[in-house]
Amino acid sequence: MVNVTAADNGGKPVSLALTFKKAISDITNNDVVLKMCGKLAENMAVPYNRVTDAYGGYFGNPSPSLPASAPVAKPAAAANATNTTKTRMLNTTNKTAAPVQTEWVINMMVQPDPFAAKADNDATVKAATGTGAIAALDTVTKATYGAMTAKAVAVTEVAVKWVKAPAGTGGAKQVTVAGSTDVGGYVYCGVSKTASRLRMLNTTNASNATAKPAAAPVAKEVVNLQSASTAAKYFIQRFETKTGALAFSLVFSGLNEGATYSWMCEATSLSPVNPAFRTAMTKGTAATNAAPVVPAGDSALWSSLFAAIIMIAAVFFY
Repeated sequence: MVNVTAADNGGKPVSLALTFKKAISDITNNDVVLKMCGKLAENMAVPYNRVTDAYGGYFGNPSPSLPASAPVAKPAAAANATNTTKTRMLNTTNKTAAPVQTEWVINMMVQPDPFAAKADNDATVKAATGTGAIAALDTVTKATYGAMTAKAVAVTEVAVKWVKAPAGTGGAKQVTVAGSTDVGGYVYCGVSKTASRLRMLNTTNASNATAKPAAAPVAKEVVNLQSASTAAKYFIQRFETKTGALAFSLVFSGLNEGATYSWMCEATSLSPVNPAFRTAMTKGTAATNAAPVVPAGDSALWSSLFAAIIMIAAVFFY
């Protein structure tokens, strides 16, 4: 079999940012966002899978890496004390009010046409933000979320590498995978849904074993952390590293105690579907903390105290 790589037609993914004045989330309202993707694809006359949400999901097909819940907003900064005089005065501390969010942005991505002889990225930008496209999107969102503004730009992907290779650390019913990249990109990490089985010593008597013919080589499975097949076996999280914030730390909680889990990570350039660049997959294992052991002496002490309380109560009532 001969592998053939198609010539680069200059196509780039186009990032589309839709700004609303009413609260909307690409996570908690993902069903709405995927309907928007479908309407835009229909308006642009392209296959549904070429218009995706920020996580690579498209109409009728949610992304395997879609978070289970939206991130929790960080608490407001501590009070800003403005009174610095030594004289005792009334408390005039200026408490900084928490900022009020007034805009919500939904990010979508339009993938280039892989079959075009030469891609026209500018035409894609105009088509995704044109009057017809906005009208199509409005049929899904305007009644509930109001009018929107749209801005699109072609994305130039750059190669991404590890600076600090991912490493897994076990904890109390959790595994944390952390590392860093050299440029902004998407980091995908997965922890197996089932713990590894205990490794048993081989007690087979080799002298009585019948020689077996060599097994045929097994084809190496191609694995990426954006696929549904991988999501069926692993808990997957995605993190976007950015300039000035290139480190990541992903916590996978709710695991069994005293168990060993396999994990793997990869980083890609900033396209949720068919990224131009990706790192090699980094793999490892990490063990969660063992279940705490209650000392037998403590258990006996509590039993004795409980018995004493019952005896005192009996004497008191009789």
